[in-house]
Amino acid sequence: MKKNTIRNELIRVLWSRDKDQYSVVIIDRLDPRGFKHISASCIRHVDKAYIHVKCRDEEETLIPLHRVQAILRGGAETWSRYRRS
Repeated sequence: MKKNTIRNELIRVLWSRDKDQYSVVIIDRLDPRGFKHISASCIRHVDKAYIHVKCRDEEETLIPLHRVQAILRGGAETWSRYRRS
């Protein structure tokens, strides 16, 4: 299993005790800024290709993993698609 893939990092966040402190930055073409922050507490499931998101009374939404740009914890970046190791 590859380390530091988007899927593995999201699963790690979901199993974290403090997942309320995490947010995921995704590309959103409908947002004027071009991106959107989603609280990790809204993520219900991560599969091989999608994040299953359901916040409050909204319907479940599927977000393709290729749209994830970064994972933030308390505003600080913990993972980025473009980070050089």
